[in-house]
Amino acid sequence: MAEARRENTPLGTSPAIPPIPAWARLRAVPLNPDPKRLRWDADGRAFRFIRPLGRCNCGKSMLTSEKLTCGLCDGRVLPPQHFQPGPAYTPCRYCGRPGEGRVCSRCRAIKARVLASGIADDDQILVETQRALSAAERQAQRREDSEEVKARRESNRRRRERRWAKDCLPNPIAAVP
Repeated sequence: MAEARRENTPLGTSPAIPPIPAWARLRAVPLNPDPKRLRWDADGRAFRFIRPLGRCNCGKSMLTSEKLTCGLCDGRVLPPQHFQPGPAYTPCRYCGRPGEGRVCSRCRAIKARVLASGIADDDQILVETQRALSAAERQAQRREDSEEVKARRESNRRRRERRWAKDCLPNPIAAVP
């Protein structure tokens, strides 16, 4: 009977494998070894520091041999700006210039003019601000170009006058009889 079953089974079938029990399956996210310091990065599939450390030079005191901490390890001091997520400055939301907060003084003045003209939609304010900024940049470029042209013409004029002055001098070799 067992030989009859073996003869009737097709040769290309695989044996039935029982399902993997839940306790033996790999987790989608592994257990966090240190939840206070690490977070799971799903894109990189790895643990990352919540607050990345800067360069830490903690060591031992040469005098007392006690362990010194720099403040980063204790959590008393924040890491440097370039180790924190996001930009190290607050860029202007209209032009992107750093350092003056969410809206810089130049864009604030443009926005006030745009609001006074009756435009209140934020997208339209952004478009008008960009238009005014690009016009200001074009004017500044024209001024620079005109100054360059003036400087080039002035240098050419000086060179030409020096050359003409040489031509007007008497030739000492031709004057000798």
